[in-house]
Amino acid sequence: MPIYATEEDNERRALINQLKKLSLEDLIEVETFNSKGGLAARKVQKLTQTAAALFVITQEDIRRAGITRLPEALRLVPGVQVARVSANKWAISARGFNGLYASKLLVMIDGRTVYTPLRSEVFWDVQDTLIEDVERIEVIRGPGGSLWGANAVNGVINIVTKSAKETQGSLVTTYIGKGEERAIVGIRQGGQLNNDVYYRVYGKFFEHEHFVNEQDEVQQDNWQMKRGGFRMDWKKNDRDNLTVQGDIYDGFVKQDISVFHEQQNDSVNLNGFNLLARWQRDFSNGDIILQTYYDHTRRDRLILDEIRDTYELDFQHRWQQSEKQEFIWGLGFRYSQDEMDNTSIFLSYIPKKRQDKLFSAFVRSEFKIAGESEQFGYKNTGNLRLIIGSKFEHNDYSGFEIQPTIRLLWKQNDKQSLWAAISRAVRTPSRSDSDVEYNTLSDVGAVRITGNH
Repeated sequence: MPIYATEEDNERRALINQLKKLSLEDLIEVETFNSKGGLAARKVQKLTQTAAALFVITQEDIRRAGITRLPEALRLVPGVQVARVSANKWAISARGFNGLYASKLLVMIDGRTVYTPLRSEVFWDVQDTLIEDVERIEVIRGPGGSLWGANAVNGVINIVTKSAKETQGSLVTTYIGKGEERAIVGIRQGGQLNNDVYYRVYGKFFEHEHFVNEQDEVQQDNWQMKRGGFRMDWKKNDRDNLTVQGDIYDGFVKQDISVFHEQQNDSVNLNGFNLLARWQRDFSNGDIILQTYYDHTRRDRLILDEIRDTYELDFQHRWQQSEKQEFIWGLGFRYSQDEMDNTSIFLSYIPKKRQDKLFSAFVRSEFKIAGESEQFGYKNTGNLRLIIGSKFEHNDYSGFEIQPTIRLLWKQNDKQSLWAAISRAVRTPSRSDSDVEYNTLSDVGAVRITGNH
C-alpha cells in the first residue's frame, strides 16, 4: 500500500532542502516564523493555511514591547485602531469607524465572550489577567460572523492564555514607581496534583494614577483593581482534555461627568467573577469540544447601575472526512439577564429587568481542490482550497439572522498564499437601541423621549 506524505511533511521536507543549500554564515541569520491560530477556522492551523486577515501576537511580542495591559497589546496589530480616551477607557476598533462605544468588534478571552449587550461595547477596564500567562492574542480584521456569530462585523479578538502545564513553579512580578502606573504586583503559583492534573493560581494588584491634560490639569480618572484566579488542566488520556478556570475581581475607576453643566467626579465600583469549563476529545479524524461558562458583572455608577449574568453553552464537532474534505458544525445557546437601577434623571431602561436568549448553529466545510505542482523536487497537491459555511442565529431583538461566507485560498508555496472572500455579518441591537428612554429638561419640566435610538 503506498504511503502518501501529508502537507506538513512536504513543507518540512522543502524547508530542510532549503536549509541544506545555505552556508554556515547564512544559517546563523535564519529566522522562521509561521505562527498558529484557531480563530479563523475553529481549529489551530498555520497562518499560511488561513483564508482570513489573521494576525497573532505572541507572548514574546508582548514581553519585548514591555506591555502591561491587554488593550495596549492591540496596538501591535496592523489595521486595528487603539485610542486611549482616559486613564481607564479605550476606544478600540478594526477597519476604521472607531469610537468609545465601538459596536462591531467581538472580543473573547479563551472563547468566553466579553462583548456586553448593554451598549454593544467592551469594558476594557475589567478585561485583564496576569500578562505573563497570555500565550497569544489572535485578531481577525474583517467579518467573522459565519463562525462566531453576531457582532463580529469588523473583526474578532480572542485572548488565549497558557495551559497550567506551561506555568509551573513560582512567579513574582512587580512594578512600583511614579507616573501613570503607580503599582503592578503579580503572583502566580503552578503545581501538579498528579501525573495528569496541572494547576495554577494567581493574584494581581494594579493601581493607575490620574491623567493630566494639555493645560496640566488633573483629570480625576485614576483607577485600582484587585484580581485573582485559577486554572486546572486534566489530560486524562491521549484523547480527553478537561480545562476548568475562573477569575474574580474588585476595584474602582473614577471619571469626570457633567451634571447640569457642572463637572462632578464619579467613582464607579466594579466587581465580578467568571467560571469556565471546556472538554475536548480527539479522534483519529477530528475532535469534539464542549464549552460552558458563567459570567457575573456589576458596575455601580452615579448615573446608572448595572448587574448582569451570562450563561453560555457551546458545542462543536470537527470531522476530517478525507484528505480533500473537512467538515465542522456546532450548536450554541446563550442566556443573559440584567438589572438596571433607573435612578438617573437623564435616562431610564424600560423594562428595568430583561432576559435575552440566543440560539445558534453553524456549519463549515473545507474542500481541497486537487492540482499538482512540481516544487522543491516533489509533487504537491491540494494547493487550492474552497471554504463555505454559515452561522444561523435567533435573538430577541432582530429575530432570525443568517451570516454566510464563501472563501477561496490559493497556497502558492510555504511562504506565499492568496485568498478572497464574500461574507455577511450582522450586529445584534443592544438595549440602548431598543429599551432606553432619554429625559431632557425644559422650562416647563422634564420631557421624556422614548423609542429606538
